[in-house]
Amino acid sequence: MEMLFPVIHKFTEKGEDRDANDRTDTMRSHTSDDIWDRRRRNLRAVIAWQGTNPSRICQDANLSVNTLNKFLRGDTRTMRWESLERICAALEISNTAVLDSQNPWSENRKQLHALVEAMSEDEARDALNRLLSRRA
Repeated sequence: MEMLFPVIHKFTEKGEDRDANDRTDTMRSHTSDDIWDRRRRNLRAVIAWQGTNPSRICQDANLSVNTLNKFLRGDTRTMRWESLERICAALEISNTAVLDSQNPWSENRKQLHALVEAMSEDEARDALNRLLSRRA
């Protein structure tokens, strides 16, 4: 049977499979979307938990309230890293990685992040080795 529309496999100039590259980019984009969705969800939760609102946070962070409101509503997929750091500072979150966790308002995790941030690389390695040896 003759094919009316033959499938043309696309290659880049380097001979790479463009479809495979597109799949990788899609996975990378999907992962990025997931982390920003988690940050959005966690920001909403932390703001509510602290009994504040986006206007107050933006005032403290010296940002336009639209920056945070558009992000929280999902009108913008991401935000500038500097803006996220300023919002975290206004919320007294020591590290933006806290927003990537399942439970961003855990006091223990918050204190642990602050300790890790203050450690030198050698202190962090020693602390990690001690924790890992306890689990073994």
